[in-house]
Amino acid sequence: MSDAGSSSDENSRADARPRPQYGEYATPEEQRARIAQPNATDALSAGESLDLPADAGPAFGTRGPVAASAQDRAEQQASTPSRPSDAPISGPRTRGQLIDSVITVFLLTYGLINLLGTVPMLLMFEQFADSALEMWGSDESFSNLATGRLWGTVAAIVLVVGWLLTAFFAWRRLRRRKLAFWVPLVGAAVTLVLITVCVTIPLVGDPAFAQLFPQMAG
Repeated sequence: MSDAGSSSDENSRADARPRPQYGEYATPEEQRARIAQPNATDALSAGESLDLPADAGPAFGTRGPVAASAQDRAEQQASTPSRPSDAPISGPRTRGQLIDSVITVFLLTYGLINLLGTVPMLLMFEQFADSALEMWGSDESFSNLATGRLWGTVAAIVLVVGWLLTAFFAWRRLRRRKLAFWVPLVGAAVTLVLITVCVTIPLVGDPAFAQLFPQMAG
């Protein structure tokens, strides 16, 4: 009887101890509420319900809908491999893309044929200048030989580099399924302007052409 009485006294004293706020008897909801709202102890002890703040979940390791969706999108973007801007697009081409490809290739081929015929003529600038003088009705010969060879070589290099750059940019746009037929046209126009400047410099300094310029202007 004495043992039973002492055990009963110990149980009553243990039950009389105050309930811990953050100990083993506190539920996870109560612990989060007390941490988020320090003044919630009295309210919870009185049995009143508390509304946790909207941002309490992320603060204690739980994710709300907005945070979860943002993180999911970030993970999806990180897992999705990015395609380089100049990577070819798979799949069949549309009719418009096929027509654009045919026109672009035709213009590049036409430019290449002109390049193969014009480069030797520019490298032999003296014969080119004499042919121009004869075509314009002059009996004189081109005499600005050193300047003509120099600028003829520069013009030939400009022509080759211009075609190569034009073909490269046109090929890139064709791989990306973008409109490309205008690239050879623009490239030819820019290259023609540069070549005209290179050719005009030695012609202007030649006496035979200097006599022809007033007649051509008139």
